[in-house]
Amino acid sequence: MACMCGDTHCSSCGPAQGNSRCPICRSWQDDGCEHFDAVTGLFKPEFLAEAERIYKAEADADTAYYAGLAEMEDPTRSDT
Repeated sequence: MACMCGDTHCSSCGPAQGNSRCPICRSWQDDGCEHFDAVTGLFKPEFLAEAERIYKAEADADTAYYAGLAEMEDPTRSDT
């Protein structure tokens, strides 16, 4: 069962309530960090490229992980 604690700093409940961690410093967005604009809640322009690089690396790792799982389930399958 999913966590239902409601804590905005819980890794499960926080994002469900619109609170996320900064991928650069790992601070919770509602605690504030130098990477987010306090007014808009968006990344400041000077940090956007670094955040995009981190998000892309995470997405690439997820893709490789799921490709590996699919290969384990069906060793005859080849997506390459």
